[in-house]
Amino acid sequence: ASVTFVPIRHQQRKGLADCLLPPSPATAAMKEKKKGGESRKVIALALLASAGFYLACAGVAYWAYCAQVPENVVDAWPLTWVPGVLARGF
Repeated sequence: ASVTFVPIRHQQRKGLADCLLPPSPATAAMKEKKKGGESRKVIALALLASAGFYLACAGVAYWAYCAQVPENVVDAWPLTWVPGVLARGF
């Protein structure tokens, strides 16, 4: 998470400086150039990568245990295990 926050933090500092500085032709040109945002690209890529990894892990787990996985995964836990009982309740 800290690796992906570095570019975002950099843009936040630039945004704060833009708010504190008086408007000038140079700052107006920088604002026009900055549209699109690298932050959105980083966040979108991170979300897509995490969804891909999650689906890959879920697919491999299902492939490895496909015959042994019950229809409702919570049913695999014993009734004597308190977290399993709570999971069934909710």
